[in-house]
Amino acid sequence: MQQLIRCIYPARHQQRGFTVVEMLVVIPIIVVVVGVLVAALVGLLSSIVISNQRGSLTYTMEDALDQIEQDVRLATKVESKAIAANWAQHFAGDNVLILTQYATDRNPSDTQRELIYLNSQANPCRTQADLAAKLYRTNNPLTVKVVYFVQGTTLWRRTIVPSQYEFNATNPSNNTMCGQPWQQSTCNYTGGPCKALDTRVANNVSSVRFGYATGFNQAASTTPNDSTTVVSA
Repeated sequence: MQQLIRCIYPARHQQRGFTVVEMLVVIPIIVVVVGVLVAALVGLLSSIVISNQRGSLTYTMEDALDQIEQDVRLATKVESKAIAANWAQHFAGDNVLILTQYATDRNPSDTQRELIYLNSQANPCRTQADLAAKLYRTNNPLTVKVVYFVQGTTLWRRTIVPSQYEFNATNPSNNTMCGQPWQQSTCNYTGGPCKALDTRVANNVSSVRFGYATGFNQAASTTPNDSTTVVSA
């Protein structure tokens, strides 16, 4: 019976714990090991976060450059540096890109798009018969401005459509243009001539520089110039 009790309840002297000296030796080692593991984990997580941020920024800038490239391809003219410098003060920036594009009746990337033409005395568009005959297609086309600028730390895209022209398909007697442009004027607010808000192209942009060069048909030429004209795509 005593042996059974000893098996169930061992003697107190057989239960051995940590001494104070052992704890003083082991605890610092555990703290150091845990600290090293935590530091390694934090460093790994920081690297992952930075890598993700860089990847996101890279994709954002690639999208921004693709959008600018598409607008340049659609442009009929890139305004000169002198004009851009005059415009820059209105956009709170030191450099802007100003593109002139033809106004269209639908998205310019749509293959079925048509240009919007201005009314003229020779080929008017002020009756239903005029609109049906479409002789106005020999008139001058309406142009709009596309402006890229940095405000704060954001790269913006603004569209400026001339507001002095109007079109009414039902009652065309007062038409000054021969169609309704797909493009709409944008601002940093809506109201008045502004039909929509500016497009946010990219964030975390401190500044932007647009270079001008001539000799696009000469591979070796990179001569700076005040202006350049590109062919509409």
